[in-house]
Amino acid sequence: MQGADEKFKLKLIEALGNAKAADIVPDLLKILITRPFVTTAARTQMEEKICVALGAIGSPEAIPDLSEIAEPKSFFRISSYPENVKAAAANALKFIRKKQKEALPKLDNPR
Repeated sequence: MQGADEKFKLKLIEALGNAKAADIVPDLLKILITRPFVTTAARTQMEEKICVALGAIGSPEAIPDLSEIAEPKSFFRISSYPENVKAAAANALKFIRKKQKEALPKLDNPR
């Protein structure tokens, strides 16, 4: 039944992203950043889903951690993320930044 449990977690993460559940962002970030010493394919898939969910939620709170995953600044990072997770983090950053720009008042067209 381990497979069913993993599928449920992935569906739950996806549902939280679709629901724009901003209150869950700190928990998702904690899961994403706290990595096991050895990662499995299921863990990698979950990390990718978390990045997608964070992008869908659009919380600026996720920007620092997503940035570190997408473009690590440290050469000494112990646990590097797989390319698909880095790509998902980069896409999530694009969504969040786009949402931030859309939320800004339009300064070009004064009324």
